[in-house]
Amino acid sequence: MKVVELGSICEFENGDRGKNYPSRSDQVEEGVPFINAGCLKDWGIDSDELNFITEERYNLLSSGKLKQNDILFCLRGSLGKFAINSDGLKGAIASSLVLLRPKKDLNVHYLKNYLKSEQFRRLIERADDSSSQPNLSATRVKKFPIPLPSLSEQKAIVAKLDRAQRLIDIDKEMLAKYDDLIQSVFLEMFGDPVSNPKGWDIHELNELCKKITDGEHGSVNRVETGKMYLMARNVGHFGLNFEEVSYIEKSDHERIYKRCNPESGDLLLVCVGATIGRCCLVPDDVEEFSLARSVALIKPTDSLRHIYLLHHFKNSGFQNKMMSKRNTSAQSGLYLRQIRSLKFILPPIELQERFVERALKIDSEKLMIENSLKKSEELFSSLVQGAFN
Repeated sequence: MKVVELGSICEFENGDRGKNYPSRSDQVEEGVPFINAGCLKDWGIDSDELNFITEERYNLLSSGKLKQNDILFCLRGSLGKFAINSDGLKGAIASSLVLLRPKKDLNVHYLKNYLKSEQFRRLIERADDSSSQPNLSATRVKKFPIPLPSLSEQKAIVAKLDRAQRLIDIDKEMLAKYDDLIQSVFLEMFGDPVSNPKGWDIHELNELCKKITDGEHGSVNRVETGKMYLMARNVGHFGLNFEEVSYIEKSDHERIYKRCNPESGDLLLVCVGATIGRCCLVPDDVEEFSLARSVALIKPTDSLRHIYLLHHFKNSGFQNKMMSKRNTSAQSGLYLRQIRSLKFILPPIELQERFVERALKIDSEKLMIENSLKKSEELFSSLVQGAFN
């Protein structure tokens, strides 16, 4: 199979970065979507996160306008994050993105799977300039190698991967239903944590925790093997995701670990980037790791049960309240002082423990689905690796 440079079979188009680039003051309540990295979710465009500009401002832009099946690819922050404009949405991209348009010899869904592959992730890590803000240039990405079989072979690979992806999707849908069930139990026992209809005592989160901190604010030296360094992408809906783990030198790890000291039962909360609010608990059997700036660590006192803390954070009303506090002037983020001042309801510890009992029973049923999901993801990963080696 021949291997070519991505730029030879795919057009790259940056957004208009000149005088007509939309400023925050150009954004309006309704109009033409102006899309940034925060709008990209699960390889699609999240309509709930869109910003808008007027038709007049859109017409002034000379580049970066979406076409059907364009791939919107992130060059800053969440490197490699992408979405396909499969619905033919009209809009324009922010400067953190670039548009990829496959030429006639490249199937867009074959390209999508290549962008999801471990091989491509390693290329990104090597190309990252390792500044405090992860950064790629379109020029570098154009030179990335991609295996290029015939179009018929590309379509066959896509069909096989789509079948494997469907197994993953089914398992994730089931897990989401179990999470919804736990949230229903939470609301039944405690009520809405924002409006507090049951009149529980209310405290700032800082009063209920031993420590609320975050990870490294400076630069680190990433290496092929070393100590685990977890970022926002590793905090999943259903627990920690170790598929895209980075590693750092021992000296960097020791400095960061001393600051945050993650332990079993601590809550990890994404506080910077496109997935703000996503959270999970540190599992019992994980090896020692340190954290990036994009993840906050919360150590509760004995007044909070860990599982109660997790599902308080996952409550949709609480999530909306928390998101309303985030800083949006630059890269979207929550400051530690904002997290520390979050208002928490504090039911009696006995009631929290009853909730934990019920949640653990549901979690035991989830475990079977999680094991199935793990196998489905391993199958998909194996198929992708075989397709792009």
